[in-house]
Amino acid sequence: MKTHLSHNIEKTEFESQYDENVKAVLADKQVLARIAKYRTEEFKDYEISEIMECIEGNPELSRIPVYPGKNRKDSVVGMNTESKVSNEGEVTFDIRFYMLTRDKKRIKIIVNVEAQKKYYQKYHFESRAVFYCARMISEQLDREFTDENYDELKKVYSIWIFFEAPKRDSDTITEYYIAKKDIYGRPVKSWKYDYLSISFIRLSAGKKENSKHRLIHMLDTLFSEKLDAQSKKKILETEHQMEMTRKLEGEINTMCNVSLGIRERALAEGLEQGEKRKLYHQIQMKLSREQSLEKIAEDLMEDINTIKEAVREMTGEKQ
Repeated sequence: MKTHLSHNIEKTEFESQYDENVKAVLADKQVLARIAKYRTEEFKDYEISEIMECIEGNPELSRIPVYPGKNRKDSVVGMNTESKVSNEGEVTFDIRFYMLTRDKKRIKIIVNVEAQKKYYQKYHFESRAVFYCARMISEQLDREFTDENYDELKKVYSIWIFFEAPKRDSDTITEYYIAKKDIYGRPVKSWKYDYLSISFIRLSAGKKENSKHRLIHMLDTLFSEKLDAQSKKKILETEHQMEMTRKLEGEINTMCNVSLGIRERALAEGLEQGEKRKLYHQIQMKLSREQSLEKIAEDLMEDINTIKEAVREMTGEKQ
């Protein structure tokens, strides 16, 4: 009989592997290009193939958690996903990358994509997203601009994808941004101030009919638990004109296989728990008749040690 701890360890390993597969799929440039087209102002009028060419280098992935408040003296090096600023804590982004427009303005932006399974936490995700944007802005000092020219600051986007939003919130996109408000007197012309944008993309996840929004529909297809790998690839190719490269196809296959493993394990655990509850009930009934453990084991055709362990667990549950 597996212990509760061993079940949790195996479950955690499966879920951790699945999380990494999800990030790998999201980090594919074909996927990121579509996210950028629908969630960034600078690339909304670009073709997908053009946007892919505007993504600089390879998007970085990381799974190190956020540790605010720890003082560190590490310097920022390159465009890795681990945000390190002198005397500040560490922040790690799921996916982060630079984009550069191809027009004369050559506008540069920084994009962060976060994959979130849980919709509710002890805190609000809006607060966390603002914090992520603030870190992406503050770390640009001495890398993108100096304290003598703040106008070189680059706009940052933090885009959050929620996989398990409740039905009332599913199939929606919300944006938070800096807005100007003239309080008194005539409106005053202002220099650029919109340096951050936060988007929450809440997938429908089968809670509603197929989304009419192309980005949500594409993401729903990618991460659907109802579609197998072949069905996903067919829809992505025919309806979203995505090329099934060897890399993307491999990532989708791996993600689907791990997802199937998680569902099969959950089903097996459910059946096992059902059998355990049935055994506990039978033991409880026989104990109420003051039968000995040896007699119970004989009647139920179970090993005596199994009966003893079950009684210990039952007793522990009552305490």
